[in-house]
Amino acid sequence: MSLLLPTVLFVLLVHFTRTQKELQIGLLVPLSGQKSMGEEVVTAAHLGIRNINNDSSLSSVRSQGYHFNLMVSDTGCNTGQGLQRVVELVTGVNHSGHKVDALIGPSCDNVCETAGLLAGRWGIPMVSYGCEESKLSDQTLYPTFARLVAVVFDKMTGFLEDVLHHYGWERVMLVTTSAQVWLETEADLLVFYAHQGDSTSFEIFNNNNNMSWSALQESFTQMFVLLMFGIDVLKFMKAANDAKLLEGKHVFVTIDFANMGKRIKHGFDGPHLTGLLDITMDVTPESATFRQFVDDIQDNSTLSTSRYAGNDSCSHYEFGIHAGLMYDAMMLYARAVDSCLKAGQNATNGYQIAKHMYNVTIQGVTGVVSVMADGSRQSQFMLHNLRDGCYMPVARSADDGRAFIYLNNTVIWPGGSEVTPLGRPPCGWDGKLCDNKLVYTDHGIKASTCYTDTNAECRNFTLRHEENKRDSSRAWIIHAEDLRLKDKGLGKSRVSIRNSPSSRTVYSDSRVSLTTDSSYGQVFAEQYIYHNEEVAGKRILLNSKTGIVVTKQLSKHVNHVIQLSNANICKFYGVCVDAGQEMTIWEYCRKGSVQDVIHNDKKYLEDMPFKISFMNDITKGLRYLHHSKLGHHGRLKAANVLVDNRWTCKLTHMIIPG
Repeated sequence: MSLLLPTVLFVLLVHFTRTQKELQIGLLVPLSGQKSMGEEVVTAAHLGIRNINNDSSLSSVRSQGYHFNLMVSDTGCNTGQGLQRVVELVTGVNHSGHKVDALIGPSCDNVCETAGLLAGRWGIPMVSYGCEESKLSDQTLYPTFARLVAVVFDKMTGFLEDVLHHYGWERVMLVTTSAQVWLETEADLLVFYAHQGDSTSFEIFNNNNNMSWSALQESFTQMFVLLMFGIDVLKFMKAANDAKLLEGKHVFVTIDFANMGKRIKHGFDGPHLTGLLDITMDVTPESATFRQFVDDIQDNSTLSTSRYAGNDSCSHYEFGIHAGLMYDAMMLYARAVDSCLKAGQNATNGYQIAKHMYNVTIQGVTGVVSVMADGSRQSQFMLHNLRDGCYMPVARSADDGRAFIYLNNTVIWPGGSEVTPLGRPPCGWDGKLCDNKLVYTDHGIKASTCYTDTNAECRNFTLRHEENKRDSSRAWIIHAEDLRLKDKGLGKSRVSIRNSPSSRTVYSDSRVSLTTDSSYGQVFAEQYIYHNEEVAGKRILLNSKTGIVVTKQLSKHVNHVIQLSNANICKFYGVCVDAGQEMTIWEYCRKGSVQDVIHNDKKYLEDMPFKISFMNDITKGLRYLHHSKLGHHGRLKAANVLVDNRWTCKLTHMIIPG
């Protein structure tokens, strides 16, 4: 008896000590918002925690008595909300004082970029299962960051290029909405192809209610890449059906529609979605491991695939794509902890943990997970086809993310045909593929006869003609009768910034001109309604009496500004040239300029996440500008960076040459 009591006390002491070695994992997941994931991701996270805590192969974790716990937090894919959730997890606020030792997520680049900087400063390991921005591989800025996806614009864009080349599609229209993530994707796609020197031609269509569907019917392409969320894809495809674009001649490709489309009831149903192509990560859906993982998710949740897709014969493996990536992110972290402990290092030192996540390979539910030295996964991609409410794989990339490996599955195209669309008219865009066909411009003037040996010449002529037509358009001219001054009760204002220092300004003092010289004077800000949109008119006080002279060169440069489309660029509508009413018309941003925020809302700029977010926005806008036809801003200062009601910074008042 005298020996038994000390033994029992020793066992209890060991057990008590081990249970105190708790490692808290914070899961950052968008459970709300347009890019929301769902119950399957949270279910997979709980499965992951259970399996990690029972995994005998984690020998050092087991022998040293470590136990993993999970805390789930909703980022909404919103920068401000995401940063707040990260701070709460790190400080223990709203989590009973429990502070996280690691972060799994986020899945959205806008949250990753800022939260990753903070995690790096605080020494907390962060493993994302969705962020694809290239800057996240910079380990001087993100020393504790790893991800279970590739740098998408280096890899997925390359796979898209291989898909286009495989089918022989040379003209592509990028269709995007105003959501920041898709505008950034659009910009990076254009930059990628510009650097590649690829012969593929791109056109941009901003999908909003003011655009005419005749623009799509008359577009320069029959191949569309849809950069938008699931609900917007559904609306677009229904409208495309109404416009008779689903009759076998046109092609529609989406990015990651699997995750977003399935959130919507019957999101894969309907004849208007038959033939849609979708690109996602390749998670080896044919493997027994992945199929069992999807079954486990459904067995451990109230998830009902039938409420999303009408065909019960479908495998529904798309439910496991993002859940699988998140699960493998947790496994990567757990194995890094085990490796760290084996090396005699600290399991809560994020900088040491991160080193054990780089240059490693593990077997995950999504296949072989190889994380490179920069913290990014060596990823492959898969092309899927929606048909009869089912999600079918049709091709995949090679191990390096490039090439087009056909999986021998028949592709059903829009309209139900099995014949691959040409992506162009039968005789080509100008008839050059048919012998003795004359080419006509939109004015009906005979241009040339295109034979086989002059195809490239004719193509270049046509593209130059299309570009000249866009640049010479005078659709940017706005007349005063189309501008309705906003009612006083709604905030009517004509404010001279310099003369009204006491008022809360919408725009700070800046000197706006249509040319690079100083021939124009001080600007006043007015709020107008233009085509049912709230806009800001920047009145120009001319130093001369001649007014604004509309020239071909001026039209060209103004159109270059109008064609800018980026989440961090203020939308430019055009110029009112009516005598006495000369003004430039810009998007209205409610919070004014960064200069206004500095003077009126200093409390926000005392917050480091806000500063980082502002800097990121300005950098993104400048990067886009420097790769645009405009080439530069020309007058960047705090007064010319506006802030919208979501605290997104937008560059405005670029110098317009000419």
